[in-house]
Amino acid sequence: MRCQIRSLALGCIAGILLSGFPLSTFAWQEAISLPAPQAAEVPDVYVPPPLLLEDVPSDAESLEEIPVSPNVEFTIPPSRVFELEPFDESSMNSDWLKPFSSEHLAFWREHRGGLTIVPMNSQGFGITEYNMDGYLGIEPNSDTVISAIPHFSWAFISGPTTPDVDPQLYDLSLEFNVAHKLSPVVDFHIQFKPTFATDWDNKSDDAFRFIGGGLVAVHLSPTLQLTAGGTYLDRPDLPAIPIGGLRWTPRTDVELDAIFPSPRFSFRYASTEEKSHWLFVGGELGGGSWAIDHTSGLNDRLSYRDIRITVGSESRDKDGNREVLEFGYVFDRHLDFQRFPGDQKLGGTAIIRWGSRF
Repeated sequence: MRCQIRSLALGCIAGILLSGFPLSTFAWQEAISLPAPQAAEVPDVYVPPPLLLEDVPSDAESLEEIPVSPNVEFTIPPSRVFELEPFDESSMNSDWLKPFSSEHLAFWREHRGGLTIVPMNSQGFGITEYNMDGYLGIEPNSDTVISAIPHFSWAFISGPTTPDVDPQLYDLSLEFNVAHKLSPVVDFHIQFKPTFATDWDNKSDDAFRFIGGGLVAVHLSPTLQLTAGGTYLDRPDLPAIPIGGLRWTPRTDVELDAIFPSPRFSFRYASTEEKSHWLFVGGELGGGSWAIDHTSGLNDRLSYRDIRITVGSESRDKDGNREVLEFGYVFDRHLDFQRFPGDQKLGGTAIIRWGSRF
């Protein structure tokens, strides 16, 4: 009995002690503080209900009614455009020489094969020429180019009837060229071209012409070049002419040659791995001089000259060869005889020319 009373008393005392003193007052117990759990943020994203087959509209205009989440962004990649690789003009041989002795920089510059037609006008004179050139060149060093160019031209004459002219004329020549790079900014080019021009009846000294000339080019900048020189033509109507002007290439697809007597503007409109294609407009001084024999037996020299304005297309390959088709207008035409009276000033007409240049 005493034991039960004692146990009850001890339990009451322990309950009073525990209720009156908090656990934090005991030195053997440390206070532990835990952070309150944070609620995860749920993004406000609208998820449309699944689209069923019967919900798809039958017409394209009703597609705008399909609900789309305002928070969803769509990115459409840009379309890929196919571009041709630009034609590498620097892959041509003798790069420094090409812009210097280009075929439209000098009066005696052209090495071409092809057909040129200047039809007869109302005054009764026209000329059709077939030209054929060869080429043999050597490069003793990286700064010098030496070439020999045989040339043959066969011209068919329409008129005049008074004075009489043989309907066929011929040119044979062998042209020698030397081009040398004096410094990084100065080049020169000299030429000597003995020529035999005749109707094949008059083989006198009148048929021999000694043509020659020279050019100097100064590169003022990578895109600007100054050219000056002259050529001796050995013609009774036009003994010699000056050559000079500027060549400007502001971009790889634009060429402006403000060169007398053959100005020209060219624009590259397309290119492939093997060729570049150009459009051009230009002018030139055309004509020639031949030894002829009149039916009376009198030897004479016939000279013809004109001014030509042409537009055309040109395809250039990596070897420097060029295919050309051009047409235009010819004016200020003159027909002169050295000994026989009968000089004529002719009216304008057309011109068409097809061939190759190098």
